[in-house]
Amino acid sequence: MDNIVALWKKRLTTEAEVQRFIEAGAQENQYLDFKAKDALEKENSREFCKDVSAFANADGGLIIYGVAEHTDAEGA
Repeated sequence: MDNIVALWKKRLTTEAEVQRFIEAGAQENQYLDFKAKDALEKENSREFCKDVSAFANADGGLIIYGVAEHTDAEGA
């Protein structure tokens, strides 16, 4: 969570800053979620809305839009 809080305070404003964060090994967790650029398309918007609602009803979090979730060969 400390990483996420630091990011929130810093307010990532450039693509380069987001890229450095991801390259540093950021992984999805209860406070961080990556959403691919098609997340807001009609067929995907329901899932996106669920994620936003879940963060709003919990401890909050950070959704980075435009970055696909990393999965390994087994889909994990």
